[in-house]
Amino acid sequence: FEQKEFPGEDKIIYSLSRFLRHCMAGNCNVIESLFSPTYTASPIGELVRSKRSLFISKQLYRSIRGFSSSEMRKVRGTRLEINDDVPSYKDCLESLCTTFQLKRFERDAVISIIEDSRPDLKLKFEVPNTGTGGVGEKRREVISRFGYDVKSASHTLRLLYEGIELMSTGQLTFPRPEAQELRAIRAGNVALSDIEEQFKELDYQLELAYKLS
Repeated sequence: FEQKEFPGEDKIIYSLSRFLRHCMAGNCNVIESLFSPTYTASPIGELVRSKRSLFISKQLYRSIRGFSSSEMRKVRGTRLEINDDVPSYKDCLESLCTTFQLKRFERDAVISIIEDSRPDLKLKFEVPNTGTGGVGEKRREVISRFGYDVKSASHTLRLLYEGIELMSTGQLTFPRPEAQELRAIRAGNVALSDIEEQFKELDYQLELAYKLS
């Protein structure tokens, strides 16, 4: 099998080949598992973990930045729309997404690469996400209670902190040094405006770490 999911549980099992493909593609969650201090591994699993430096490269920057930006849009309650004024690029993006079955954050990473090389193009813009598709009842209750998605906010900043460390040292520290801060966000004890400011600062630090790595 390629992967096995467990409905109602935050758990997924990958085949070895798929796990390695995710590592090579810079999947943030999979890369984290290579550094996790709590695990049970077979001899093959131990071998993969011992060679984890092979999967740490500058390409992780795009994956982490794309994923963190996608999570931040959940926090803001917005989504990306592709600019119809550049139809040739839009058609190309849609073809890429269909052919390679790109996830949203992977598509966003591709857009960022194009925009970096062609700053004159405006390929995307944010619009309010007024629909409820993909938003479960529990998440709607959280947003109603705190005014924003606290889980996505915590994920956003955690990804950026981890990205900065990976770009700077090639390592990941567990438990996370900023765990107390992230728990405060998860508990809804941090204002959305403060999270927005911190996101901007950490995103800048990630870009700087990438350039200096």
